[in-house]
Amino acid sequence: CWSADDLRVLFAPFGSLQRCWVARDDNGKMEGFGFLRYASRQEACKAMNYTQGNLVKGRHLEVYFGEEAFYHKQPSSSQPSQPQQQPIMRPPSSLAELIK
Repeated sequence: CWSADDLRVLFAPFGSLQRCWVARDDNGKMEGFGFLRYASRQEACKAMNYTQGNLVKGRHLEVYFGEEAFYHKQPSSSQPSQPQQQPIMRPPSSLAELIK
């Protein structure tokens, strides 16, 4: 199991983390992936380069850029916002594990 604190410890050395969270289902169970936001794209790229494929807690890390709008429902506003790419961390798992 990954917690937001685990992600912070692992990814903080690469830059200024603005946000870090772990996805959970409606019952509060961790879904096996998390999200990170760095202060800059350069920091995010550095984190991806250094962590991609590393073995942590018995699993190889898969780190990707994602569209923030995809991961969070933003409150509606009068002006549409542009989605920003953010790194996400997903330990590898089978599709069956993700949909449990």
